[in-house]
Amino acid sequence: MAIQQQTLKKYREDFEPLEGRPRSRYGPKEGWLTFILVLLLVLSVVWSVEIASWVKGLPSITLTALLGVLTGMILAKVKARSALLHLVALVLGYLLLVWQTRELTVSGGLFAKTEDLVSRFRIWVTAAESGGISADPLPFIIIIFTVAWIISYFSSWFVFRSLRLWPVLIPTALALFLNLLYLPEKFLFFFYLYILFALMLAMRVYFLRKQAQWHRDEIPYFKKADASFALIALFLGSAVVLGAWLLPRTDFSPTVMRKTWATLSTPWKSMETELGRVLSFLPAQKPYTIHKFGDAFPFRGASSLGDHVVMRISSNRPSYWKAETFDVYTPKGWLSGDRANLTDEFIPAGGIETYRATRTIDQVIELGVSSDALFAGGTPLYSTVGFDLEIAPPMTFTIDPDDPSLDNGLPEDLLPVAEAIRAEARKGALTFTDAGALQSLPDDTVVNEIVIEGNRVVEVVLSRLPPNPPDITSLRPKSELDPFDDYGAISFVSLASEEALRSAGTDYPSWVTDRYLQLPEDFPERIGNLSRGLTRIRDNPYDQAVAIQNWLRKIMFYSTDIEPPPQDADGVDYFVFTSKRGYSSYFSSSMTVMLRSIGVPARLAVGYSTGGWDDEAQTYVVRSSNAHSWPEVYFPRYGWIPFEPVPINDVFVRGGVIDEGESAGPEEALELLLAGDPPGHREDLSRSPSGGFWGGIPLWGFVLILTVPFSLLVLVVGFLRIWLSRGLSKLDLPSQIYGRMTRLASVGGFGPTPTHTPMEYGLALATEMDVVEGHVEQIVETYAETRYGSRSLSPEEKEALSDSWRSLRRTLLLWALKRRVRHWRFRR
Repeated sequence: MAIQQQTLKKYREDFEPLEGRPRSRYGPKEGWLTFILVLLLVLSVVWSVEIASWVKGLPSITLTALLGVLTGMILAKVKARSALLHLVALVLGYLLLVWQTRELTVSGGLFAKTEDLVSRFRIWVTAAESGGISADPLPFIIIIFTVAWIISYFSSWFVFRSLRLWPVLIPTALALFLNLLYLPEKFLFFFYLYILFALMLAMRVYFLRKQAQWHRDEIPYFKKADASFALIALFLGSAVVLGAWLLPRTDFSPTVMRKTWATLSTPWKSMETELGRVLSFLPAQKPYTIHKFGDAFPFRGASSLGDHVVMRISSNRPSYWKAETFDVYTPKGWLSGDRANLTDEFIPAGGIETYRATRTIDQVIELGVSSDALFAGGTPLYSTVGFDLEIAPPMTFTIDPDDPSLDNGLPEDLLPVAEAIRAEARKGALTFTDAGALQSLPDDTVVNEIVIEGNRVVEVVLSRLPPNPPDITSLRPKSELDPFDDYGAISFVSLASEEALRSAGTDYPSWVTDRYLQLPEDFPERIGNLSRGLTRIRDNPYDQAVAIQNWLRKIMFYSTDIEPPPQDADGVDYFVFTSKRGYSSYFSSSMTVMLRSIGVPARLAVGYSTGGWDDEAQTYVVRSSNAHSWPEVYFPRYGWIPFEPVPINDVFVRGGVIDEGESAGPEEALELLLAGDPPGHREDLSRSPSGGFWGGIPLWGFVLILTVPFSLLVLVVGFLRIWLSRGLSKLDLPSQIYGRMTRLASVGGFGPTPTHTPMEYGLALATEMDVVEGHVEQIVETYAETRYGSRSLSPEEKEALSDSWRSLRRTLLLWALKRRVRHWRFRR
C-alpha cells in the first residue's frame, strides 16, 4: 500500500492533472514564452528597419512593436466581436502615431496634428498619382509605423486568439524580404535571427496544440514537457540557423535564369522607379543599377551605383550615351515636360533642316540590364529595333480677353498680341484679321483655337509652329528590352569649335525660350545674383557657360555620401550655398538653372558617361557606376551642346575631324528616317535579334517557369505520401490503410479518440463525410476483423481493400481541407 501511495505521489508530481486546461497564474494560458517568441519574431523585422536608418526622425518602431504585440495579446482574450476589437486596436495605433510623430507635425492638439498628417499625406499621394516629386519624409514614416503596428498587432492576435501561425509568418517574412532587398549583405544577420525565432514559434505553437488535445482527450503528460520542448526547439532552431550561416554561398546564375528573372521582375522595377519620385530622400544602402528612366529625376541622398555592366557599345566615336532629357525644374528635382512622338504633324512642309557642324555616328549596343530607353551618343535618330522618336512638341498658350491677370504665363512676344485682342474686344468685335489683333502675331505662332460662348470670344489658344530641326528628347523602344538584347543606333553629334559657338549669338527661337528658360516662381534670387557675378565680364553665352562650368568644378566637392536637401529647401540652392557636396545630378542641375537665370537656354540630359575601353573586344564597357547627368546648352544654328561641370570627369573637347565610317552630316539620315528604314543599317548594325518564346522570355526560361510549380506539386505530393505512410510499413495491409485514413481525417480535425472503437469511429466518419459508397465501412470492418479476429485476407480481398482506399483518399483529402478552412473561418 505504501508503495502504491508513493507511486501515485510521484505520478502527481511528474504529470499534469487530467482535468481542465493548463493555465498560467499571472499571464496568458499560452504562457509568457509564447509572448516573448512572438515579440522577438516581430522585432527581428523591426530592428532591420531601425538599424538601416532609412529616414531621419523615424519614431521608435521597437516601442511600436512592443505595444502592438501586447495589444494583440490582450484583445485576443476579450470575448467580443473581432471587428470591434480591431477597431479599438486601430484607434490605439492612431493615438500612438500622433504621439510618436509629435515633433514632426504642427504644434497644437489632436485635431491640429490630425489635419497636418492628413494634409501632408494627401499631398504625397497627389504627387505620386500625378507624376510629381515629393521630399516630405512624414508620409513614409506614417507608412512604416502603420505597417509595424498592423504586423505586430495581428501577429499577436492570431497566435493568442486561435494558435494560427501562417497569418503571422507570411506578412513578417514579406516585410523582412522587402527591407533586406535594399540592404547590404551584413544585414542578413536579421534573416537568420528571424528564421531562429520563426522555427521556435512554430514548434511552440505545435506543442500548445498538442497540449490542448491531450487535455481534451484526458491524456496525462509530463509536467516538464513545456520546458523540455522549448529547449529542444532552441537547439534545433540554432542548429538550422548555424547550418544556413556556414553553408557555402555560390553565384550560380546561368544566362537563361538571369534573363528570365529580369523579365519577371520588370513590373517591380517599374514600381521602384515610380516610388523613387516620392521617396527621393531615401539613401542608397547598397549598390544598385539604374534600370528605368522615367518622367522624373529627383534630388536624392546618398548614392551607391555599384559596378555592374550595363551595356557594351561598339562605336567609331566616344560619347556620353543619352537616354532622356528634362526641361521642367522644380525645387525637388526635374520633370520631363510635354512629350510626343515625331510624326508628319511636327515635320515642316519644306523638309527638315540640320544644324551646322554635325556628323552622324553608328553604334551597336549590347545590353546587360533591362531598359525602357534606347541609348545613343549625341542626339538620337534611329534604331534597328522598333522605336518612337520622342520630341518636345510646340507649346500652346491661352489668352483670356476678359482677364489680363492670366497673362503671367505668356512669353514676352505674345503680350502685345494679348493686349491687341483685348483692345478689339473692348470695341465690341474680334475680327482676327491681319489688319486687326493678329497683325502683332509672331511669324512662328498661329491661332490654334477660338472658343466662343454665345456671341462672345472667351478664349484664344495660340500655338508655336514645330521647330526645325525637331526638338528630339529621347529614343524609346516600343517594348522594353531585356538583358543581352542588342541593337544598332544612329545619332548625330556636334563638331562645332569654340570659335563657332562664341559667335553663335543669342537669336534664340521662340520654342527654345518658351521651354528652356523656365524657373519656379519661388526660385531663390541669390542663384541669379551669383550667376550674373560669375559671368559679368563674359559677352557671349559660350564663355558664360564655361565660366559657370569651371566655377562648379573648382569650388564644389564631389561626393556620393550626402544628405538629401531638406524638405523646404531648393535643391540647387542647398547644394551651392549650404552643402557644397554632391554628385553629377547636383552639379549638372546647378549649371543648368544658373544659365537659365541669366537668360541662356539649357536642359538636363541623363544617361551614362563613356565608360572604359576594352581593347580586346573593341567596345566601350559601360557600368552602373557610369550613370551620369550633364547639362546641354542651346546655341543658335548649332543646336544642343553638352558641358561637363563634374570635376571627376574631363571637359568636352570642341571641334574635331570626320572619322572613317562617319557620314558627312545628318541630312540624309533624317530624310531616310521619314521615308522608312535607312537602307543597309538594319543588317549591318544588329548582331543578333532580340525576342523570346513568350513576352521576351526564352524557351528554356519558359520551361523553367513551368517546372518550378510542377516541382513544388511533386514535393507536396511526395511529402503527403511519406507522412501518411510514416511508421506503418511494418504493419499488415489493413492496419496501414486504416492508419492512413485516420491521419488524413485528422487534417480536418476528425481523428480517432481513445473512447471510440474502430467501428464507432468509422460510422462517425462516414456520417460526417456524408458518403454512401461504403469505402469507410469496408476499411474499418476489414481492419477490425484482422486486428482483433486474427483473420488473414485472401489476395482478392487485399485488392478490393486497396481499391476502396484509392477511391476514398482523394474525397477524404478534399473533405478534410474544406473542413479545416471552415474551422479557421469560424474561429476568426
